[in-house]
Amino acid sequence: MFSYSAFNPNAYFVGFVTLAIQYAVDKYCLLRLWYNAPLVGTQLADFNGRYFLSAAVVACAIFSSYAFAEFPYDNLCEADDEGLGQNQNITVELSDGTNGTIEVIGEDSPARFCEQNYLRLPGFIFPATPNKQPENGVWMTDSQERITLIYGWTSVAALIAFFVVGFGGIVINFTSSLFGRRYIPTGKDQKIDFSSLPEVFAYVPNVRAPGFLFPFLVVDIDDIDQSLIGWNDRNRSYDHWNLIYDVPYEGQRRNTKIKGNTRKRQSITEHADYEVSSKREPPKFPIFSIIKHYPPEWTRRADT
Repeated sequence: MFSYSAFNPNAYFVGFVTLAIQYAVDKYCLLRLWYNAPLVGTQLADFNGRYFLSAAVVACAIFSSYAFAEFPYDNLCEADDEGLGQNQNITVELSDGTNGTIEVIGEDSPARFCEQNYLRLPGFIFPATPNKQPENGVWMTDSQERITLIYGWTSVAALIAFFVVGFGGIVINFTSSLFGRRYIPTGKDQKIDFSSLPEVFAYVPNVRAPGFLFPFLVVDIDDIDQSLIGWNDRNRSYDHWNLIYDVPYEGQRRNTKIKGNTRKRQSITEHADYEVSSKREPPKFPIFSIIKHYPPEWTRRADT
């Protein structure tokens, strides 16, 4: 076995340059372009195998049935006995799209032109079975008709199976969901409660107004842990920023504007120069949102 470098010393230099370029490209891709693949699980592979690959198999079966039916692709059929021994000039379409004339010498087996392309025949032809042949242009042999018949209806069965397996479950679940509960949880329980994540906050309805440092709360927060709000005013309590005390209603649990603080609270209506009449009757029901938080049992035991 001979080495190429023994006859061409420049091969060492070419190999060095090739490996240096490959090293530089790999280093750049590793440090600048490549990154860890996202944790998508098996959903993409399952979707690909259930729909795309199955659709490719069905499409292959359908087009293969047409390929068997259109064999031998010469657009020639046996002529009647009256044309026996006569030469014929047949106009055919060539592969480049132009028309040409073929002279068929009629000796023992006269032939004539017949369209063997199912896609060019009039009407919608599916499946590709032998009975789709024109009456005046039958080109299949007996064995080809049997194979084409089996292959054509097999492609129909494959198409039906694809829709039943791929979309049958979706249709059944959708139909059954109209008459009952069909929710099935997916994924795995990671044993991480919402209450064990101090960096995650809840959505507490609020209104932001220009000129104020914090947003105004529009919900009664007595039933939730105040650490879920996401912000904290060190100088004032949350009652100072809560608008529910500007519009009290009958049955309100407490009317204290500042919980644990006796200083006067300045409302948003005072900043906006609104005139609030003290003679107005309070509403019978709350006009603001309602928020609830149901912590797990272990948080209750931890508090006690």
